[in-house]
Parts: sequence; C-alpha cells; structure tokens
Amino acid sequence: IDEGADTSLLSYFNAVQALRPSDAGNGRLARNKVEEAILNQSRRLVAEPDGDLSLLLSQDFDLSDIAGDKI
Repeated sequence: IDEGADTSLLSYFNAVQALRPSDAGNGRLARNKVEEAILNQSRRLVAEPDGDLSLLLSQDFDLSDIAGDKI
C-alpha cells in the first residue's frame, strides 16, 4: 500500500469508527476494502500494463462511502 493510500485509509477507518460504538471493531470492513482495492487495481493495471502489481495506490481504494452514508 502506497503512503497516500495508507494515510487515506487511516482517516477513513477513524471516521467509520467515530460513527460506531467504541467497542465495535470490524475486521470485515478492512478486508472488504482491501479486496475491493485489489479488484480496482486489476482494472487499473489493464490500462497501465507497466504498473506495479505489488502496490495498491490510493486511487484503488473507494473511500467515498462515508460521505454517501453507505456504511
């Protein structure tokens, strides 16, 4: 995970946690976000064949669901 994605994910998970009870940890949310990012990465790499297969970029993560209350 690149540094930009790392920072964005930390902010995202902090915002999600603020919306939930303090004892509600959700590993499934993190796993789903990473799996979604891997799918988005594969789509991106089709267009960028020389891209790094081992690196998830911030653009691979869709973190817009807080604003849209999809959580």
